[in-house]
Formats: sequence, C-alpha cells, structure tokens
Amino acid sequence: SALLQGNIELTDRMLTQLLLDKTKLNLILWSITKILRDIMALDEFKGPNFKQGCRQLGILSFDAQNDYQLACRRLSYSQCQQLLTIAFQLELSIKGLTTDNVTQISRKLYDFGHKIAGSRLPLDFCSSKL
Repeated sequence: SALLQGNIELTDRMLTQLLLDKTKLNLILWSITKILRDIMALDEFKGPNFKQGCRQLGILSFDAQNDYQLACRRLSYSQCQQLLTIAFQLELSIKGLTTDNVTQISRKLYDFGHKIAGSRLPLDFCSSKL
C-alpha cells in the first residue's frame, strides 16, 4: 500500500528491508508490476464506476480501493506503460540476460519502486541505468 499511497519514506523502508532479507528479486518485481497492471486496468473505470472496477479485479477492501484511486490519479496510463517497459528490462536482468550483477539489479529495482511511489525521478532515470 505504500507504493499506492505514494508514501516514499515507507516504500524506501519496505524495499530496503526486502532487499536486505534477500527476497527474490523476481518476486519483488512481480508484486510491483501487478500493481501497475491493476492501475492500467482501472483506467477505464474512472468516476462512479471505479469501485466496480476494483471489485472486478478482486480489490475488495475500502482502504485498498482508496489507495488504488490515489495511485490512478498520480500515474497516467502512459506512465504505467513506460514503467512496464522498464520492468521488462529489469526482468531480463534478473534472468541473467544482461551483464548486470545482483547489486546493480537490486539498485535498479529499488529506484523503480521509488518511481512508482511518486519519487521525482524522471521516468527515464531507471531506464537510463539499464
């Protein structure tokens, strides 16, 4: 929910802890991209239909629906598309299809999470590191 709420400080703590705990990078990436895909799917449910769209995606709690609504206001459909392109590049790195080492991939994933949470990093910040 920290990513959805745009809480950069909490996102920072969560991502740092996940990386320190050596959580599999592909699991972190999958979780983040799931959020992005849901935001994109909710794009067609603006206004009074938003809660219906949330229910269709299995987002049932009132708090989660409000968090998604905040994220939908902060991230446009085209920004989500750009972020998913970055996610694909990260996935290639995680699968070993680039020359990046684990430290580089972890840093990129950390930056990627920050961008989704609303960090002022330009969208090309993460991709320029890939």
